[in-house]
Amino acid sequence: CYHGVEDADAFARQLDYLGDAGCFVSVADVEAAVLGDRPLPRGATLLTFDDGERNMLDIAGPMLAARGIPGVVFVIGGLLDTDQPFWWREVEFLAATGGRTLVVP
Repeated sequence: CYHGVEDADAFARQLDYLGDAGCFVSVADVEAAVLGDRPLPRGATLLTFDDGERNMLDIAGPMLAARGIPGVVFVIGGLLDTDQPFWWREVEFLAATGGRTLVVP
C-alpha cells in the first residue's frame, strides 16, 4: 500500500524487489480468488495506492505501465475539483511552520 511515490528511483528498486520476491496480481485476480474461481499464485502482490496523490499519475502510473504491473488507486472523491489539501499535508505544514491547533474536549 502506497500513499504516494515521490522518489522514482526508490520506487523502481521496490518494484524490482517485489517482483523478484513474488508475483504481481490485479484486482480481478484477487476477486477471482475470493470467489473461488482460481487461486492466487504464491507470493501474490497487489499494489494499492491510497488517496489519489498526483504523483501516482505522474510517477508511479507510467512506471507500472512500462513494466506491465497492475495496480489500483483509491481516490478521495470528495477532494476532486477542490483546492482542499489532504489533512496530513496540513498537519505537516503546521508542524513545519510552528502552527498550532486547539483541541476542544
